[in-house]
Amino acid sequence: MRVPGKALLFGEYGLLAGSGGPGIVLTLPQTSFLVRVEVVSVSLHAVPFLEVKSAFLGPEGLCASLERWQTWCDEGARTQGGFSSHERYFFSVLFPFRDALAHAGLAVRVAVLEAFSPSLGLGSSSALLVGVHEGLRRLVPLGPHDAFEAALKSIHLYQGRGSGYDAQVQRAALGTLTPKVFVVVPGEQCTDVSDVAFSSWQRDFAAGCPGFSLHASGTYAPTAELLATPEPVSKSSGMPHTSYASAHTALAEEWRAGDFSLRRLPELCARSREIALHQGLFGNPNGPFALTCSTLQSQGVAFKTTGAGHGDALLCVDSVPGKSKFPETSPDSLPNTPQSRLLGSPFFRLEDHMSKRLPLSLVRLQEKLLAARERGELLIQAGDRAYASAPSNIALVKYWGKKPGALQVPVNASLSFSLAGFRTFTCVEARASLDPLDSLPAAVGPSFPKAVPAHRIAFSEALFARPHPADEGAFEPPDAKVSRFLGRVLEGVAPDLSLSLVTVNTFPTACGIASSASGFAALTAALGELLDVERHLGAEGAQHWRVEWARIGSGSATRSCFEEREARFVAWEPQGTNTEVACLTRGLPSCEGMDALHHGVVVFDAARKAVSSSEGHEGAATSPLQALRVAGIPRAFAAAVQALASNDFETLGRVAEEDAFAMHAVMQTAQPPACYFRPSTETFLSAFVAWRDSRNLPIFWTLDAGPNVHLLYRAQARDLVIDFVRQFAADEPDLRAYLENGKAAPAGLVLGARAVRSLFEAREKLLVRHEFSSEAKEAYNTHNPIGSGSGSVHA
Repeated sequence: MRVPGKALLFGEYGLLAGSGGPGIVLTLPQTSFLVRVEVVSVSLHAVPFLEVKSAFLGPEGLCASLERWQTWCDEGARTQGGFSSHERYFFSVLFPFRDALAHAGLAVRVAVLEAFSPSLGLGSSSALLVGVHEGLRRLVPLGPHDAFEAALKSIHLYQGRGSGYDAQVQRAALGTLTPKVFVVVPGEQCTDVSDVAFSSWQRDFAAGCPGFSLHASGTYAPTAELLATPEPVSKSSGMPHTSYASAHTALAEEWRAGDFSLRRLPELCARSREIALHQGLFGNPNGPFALTCSTLQSQGVAFKTTGAGHGDALLCVDSVPGKSKFPETSPDSLPNTPQSRLLGSPFFRLEDHMSKRLPLSLVRLQEKLLAARERGELLIQAGDRAYASAPSNIALVKYWGKKPGALQVPVNASLSFSLAGFRTFTCVEARASLDPLDSLPAAVGPSFPKAVPAHRIAFSEALFARPHPADEGAFEPPDAKVSRFLGRVLEGVAPDLSLSLVTVNTFPTACGIASSASGFAALTAALGELLDVERHLGAEGAQHWRVEWARIGSGSATRSCFEEREARFVAWEPQGTNTEVACLTRGLPSCEGMDALHHGVVVFDAARKAVSSSEGHEGAATSPLQALRVAGIPRAFAAAVQALASNDFETLGRVAEEDAFAMHAVMQTAQPPACYFRPSTETFLSAFVAWRDSRNLPIFWTLDAGPNVHLLYRAQARDLVIDFVRQFAADEPDLRAYLENGKAAPAGLVLGARAVRSLFEAREKLLVRHEFSSEAKEAYNTHNPIGSGSGSVHA
């Protein structure tokens, strides 16, 4: 079971003192416990035992016989000496299950596979308790409610007068992969208010409000100690309520009534801190925690503790939007303790989370994969491989510009034509086992964030072709974009998995032929094969998983997740803000005449473009022409869809050319401007348009974010196009043209994972010293994706 940590933002002392709440709690799935509970043996004649493997307990863990456990369970023995703190804790966790376990003769092993430090005050003891109880509930006949009641008994045994709110929240957040916000009334209700809170925070971000971050304080007062003393009653005339508990509760109610507005945080933090100061919850005035708080307060940082004072994590309001105060804080200005230096490394920053929020539909699919892993159904061994390929695409109605504050959501709808012959082939290999029992953590520490597994990647422009000099020999680290993408897909589902990638394009990379679209679509499909998403999510769920993750990797990649047998034309449309999906990607119906279109590209410059598409998208809104272009997209999109259905190639071509002109006008008037044209691009377009119009030929052009011209034409115009490009190429020594690659998949190349695997295996065997053997030449001629026949021009 994966159990998230939690931070109690407001209402803390009211919850802990049992005054009834409410409290506002944030769960932290990336700071979590992963607990596996399994039955080692079952025997009515053997003496059951309990074995616990956890970094908390040192390398030996804990192994206790049933007899020792029962000795502790005897009334009065729990307070006697002779038992270690680890034994007392785990015995109390398992206490409600003792009769069922003893009667069944179970030998139980508990493995704590991932954990966070108890010194953080993020609910480590309750996380372990919930994980063990939920695991045991599957082994013995206890219902969900009974299991929770058993958990509360365990808390009372170990902590004394505890409310159990943390177990209540963490149980409600089991199996989740994104932070959630709960309003809690102990023992009564635990209400998920994430949608309200996140919507409010998103609005506040858009209005320029700063967010908040959580930092380790470095000190921690055990909850049992705080609860051992009855709640003091306030005698300060400045107190808003008659007790400290009700004062904390009032702050939670106030923030909730204001829809969790970030604007209120500085004021509420100051008031919470003042209440805690009157209570004396900061401990020794000369202690490290009190000194740390004094330093932060003197620097003008708005902050509060997330527990009942005396330590815990600190909730700190960022000084300006997107910028925490802590990176500016010199460690020397804080108390000279190892713990206080943790304040420079927030383990949760709200803005980081809000900027990468996944669509709810994708979160649910990820959580299904997580559940499959925790059931032991998702096992990957080192050396396991997965293969996939995906086509590039050319947008006929372009998308340019993204919605601010969203994750790869376009400002307008787009429509593309899949280029089946321009493909990326990808092989993904696991470099480590995904069976969590293969390696238990050696130590638990409060370092955040967790280290990202290393990945390797190798690029090559064409199958069986000699790599570029920079690519020869060794694997190279992937660029940051690929690394972030891999980390995000695997986060929560398989964060400990590292990968080796080999990706092969059949066309020039990063020069305006949508290599990122085919690349991320193929990578996503290969990851899906490795994680076996179709078995766990079903065919429809797996396709949605691929489409959504490809979009997050590269926006246009979502249109490359369809093979030609499914759809040659694909639409990508943004959706409303209140839907589960941010975008909708769908194949469009088209008549046979449109499906048979030929496509070619005239390559003037195959070098990596100076301004990436990502950079260009960021500047789109600065162009005075962008709003006008976006306003005209619905008309152009509707006309293109109608043209597909009615075999109106002329209308489709006209829409494509007009939108290409409009998009490049936006690019060239943005700040900073991005001009992707080359002199040869303009020369070719002028000559091509004059030649086409003089003959009234139905041949059309378009450009993506690059200098290379895409051509669309019917079969009867094929020879005319080839002749024109050959004549033009006579004066352009560097020109290359691929004039039929978008028509269909190359003959003899089946595009399933098995065929792609065969292609990679042949490549490994036949590519020796980057030279062709006779056998390799035969395989190359059979499966050559570039297909340099009569339809291609090489000057």
